[in-house]
Amino acid sequence: MEEGRFWLLVADAARARIFVGTSPTANLTEAQDFVSPESRIRESDHLSDRPGRSVHGAGQALHISTTQTRKKELVAEKFARALADFLGHAKKGQQFEQLSIVAPPTFLGLLRDQLSIATSRCVLEEVAKDLSTRPVAEIQTHLTRLAL
Repeated sequence: MEEGRFWLLVADAARARIFVGTSPTANLTEAQDFVSPESRIRESDHLSDRPGRSVHGAGQALHISTTQTRKKELVAEKFARALADFLGHAKKGQQFEQLSIVAPPTFLGLLRDQLSIATSRCVLEEVAKDLSTRPVAEIQTHLTRLAL
């Protein structure tokens, strides 16, 4: 395999890092870093026309919470789609042959749903853990099935 033919995507709903190397067990180098700007915005800033407090608004509090949750989900879906598009273009450009993905379970599902068929076929392993802020050496220890 040529240099950089293996990619490791480590992500959560707010940040993603791509590491490259010759294989899953080789020394990997961080090549790209992505941040979802929308995910960094305070939750109160996501809401426009935020309702005021109400003495008899117990149902209103539930509505606000549901709206905040849905906004976070939409931001995560948008970020997953952007990452999948980036990976799809990289795959078409033959920048990698093999890919592993490490992400929290919910975000991993979002990513999986957005990947093209060609990109999905390159996935060697998926690890359902949030390791997005961990050093690459620690992340690689979680790629157990790839040890050759």
